[in-house]
Amino acid sequence: LKDLIASRDKFFSIIAHDLRNPIQKLILSSDLLRYSYDTFDEAGRRDYIQSFNNSANQISSLLETLLDWSRVQRGTLEIFREKIDIYFLVEDMIDLLKENAIKKNISVSSHIQPKTCAFADKNMIATVIRNLLSNALKFTYPGGEVEITAKPASTDHFIEITVSDNGV
Repeated sequence: LKDLIASRDKFFSIIAHDLRNPIQKLILSSDLLRYSYDTFDEAGRRDYIQSFNNSANQISSLLETLLDWSRVQRGTLEIFREKIDIYFLVEDMIDLLKENAIKKNISVSSHIQPKTCAFADKNMIATVIRNLLSNALKFTYPGGEVEITAKPASTDHFIEITVSDNGV
């Protein structure tokens, strides 16, 4: 029971920390537009709106992770396997976290080919890739690199996805 409580508390701490940045970005961006709207040109306003959207998507994604974790803990998580193209799923995760990469001047590249398909639960795989990519960005030094690859695993009918970085 102590291990479960410690695990839960650590998970909540990680989620809270990960939510803090996009929420702070939303607050800062909205304050800047609210009080200095007329000082920005149209392109500047669009940049802030894009920043809002990216932060909102990040928050939504993290909350989905939290809800999934809760469902796993309660034994109510339903698995829905379908054919998914890993290429597009990874591209979506890169797009979701691109501001984190830009902020640290980290190059993120996917070497996954279109039509790299798997039969899996899309939400679960997206959560895993998002978490791996987020951690890679968090622990890679500014100016570093993150690469994502996929190849057939040694066992038939499996794909091995790798997220590698040159951080700690």
